[in-house]
Amino acid sequence: MIVRVNGQSMEPVYPDGSFVYIDEHREPRIGDDVVVVYEGTLYIKTFTTAGLVSYNTNKKRYPTIKVDGWQNVKCVGVVTGRVGDYDILSGQELRDVERAYAAIEE
Repeated sequence: MIVRVNGQSMEPVYPDGSFVYIDEHREPRIGDDVVVVYEGTLYIKTFTTAGLVSYNTNKKRYPTIKVDGWQNVKCVGVVTGRVGDYDILSGQELRDVERAYAAIEE
């Protein structure tokens, strides 16, 4: 799955507006970056023994989210990397690829 980053809590690693790959089937381990639902909001955070932590150094604005046996947090998946600028096709690129495949199938 691919998720768009919305916010600055994980900058500079995952800038606002960037996209990340998520593995929905991988079990999170300490040190992993994870996508979680907490109090109805989707977050990307680093899973640590202290809780879910932001990369952004402004800890007043982005405090650690305490994980109580995952009872108050639902893990959606583990971040496996940032989507590169050339990993997603633009509208015109996608149309070009679709035309090329259509020509092959004919």
